[in-house]
Amino acid sequence: MDTGQEPATKHDLGELEQRLTETIRDASTNVLRAFYGFAESTQKHLTDLDGCDGSLRERLNSIESRLFEVEKRLRRPPAA
Repeated sequence: MDTGQEPATKHDLGELEQRLTETIRDASTNVLRAFYGFAESTQKHLTDLDGCDGSLRERLNSIESRLFEVEKRLRRPPAA
């Protein structure tokens, strides 16, 4: 019967080291997967924001052009 009091052999230590290495590798893989998922969703969000920024710039340019045309009709110089 194994009471856990027997001295460890080199083989036991080798198995323990291998299991520890595998556990660390698995943990590292899980952390990397989590970061990859976060980076992927952040990239999608930033891409969406870039699209919104372009749309807002187009709308602002359109409004500025229309305002300029109104100012020309009123013969007032545009305010700086």
